[in-house]
Amino acid sequence: LSNGANGGAILEELAEYVAEVDVELARRALRAIGVVACRAPAEPGPADTSGGALEKLVEFLELGVDFVVAEALLVLKDVLRVHPHRRAALLPHLPRCLRAVDEPAARAALLFFLGEYGAEVAEAPYLVEPLADGYAEESSGEVKLALLACAMKLFFARPPECHAMLGRLLLAATNDGAHPDVHDRALLYYRLLRADPAAAQRVVMAGNTLFA
Repeated sequence: LSNGANGGAILEELAEYVAEVDVELARRALRAIGVVACRAPAEPGPADTSGGALEKLVEFLELGVDFVVAEALLVLKDVLRVHPHRRAALLPHLPRCLRAVDEPAARAALLFFLGEYGAEVAEAPYLVEPLADGYAEESSGEVKLALLACAMKLFFARPPECHAMLGRLLLAATNDGAHPDVHDRALLYYRLLRADPAAAQRVVMAGNTLFA
């Protein structure tokens, strides 16, 4: 039902539901805001509701409610894949969110943002480095995979700052017996880098909005 004429009113209504005590209702409202944004035209214009939706989602990051922040990050990941030109509103919030969010899926989303837009976040390598060095303490395979992808993208975007960190991370991940998928991905990255760094860059950065 959302369009350029009523999109603002619909977003305001959905935002009210996010403040409800019902966790499932709040999560569904956040996802609905994401759907409104993703269905908006890719080109800015009167019918584009993505800007208002993204503003709402970024506001929710400041609420300090764990599940709201986590769900908003997951929704933002989908929205920015469709509307990457809207990313500037989110990037300043990444450092604080990375320190505050516990849900694995949301932390993986944050690592996606840092890898995808790391060239625009000055502290990105220094936010990721403690996670790489604490690899053994991470229990989530999803987060470990996101960490590997993030570190590889940061390496190609900012090699001098990330070379040593990536080496330590690949060593830890290739020795990871608890997560075979992570071990295999790390081994793939390592072998690609050894065989042909340019090919590794094309594989890892494929689809990256900044690299493209």
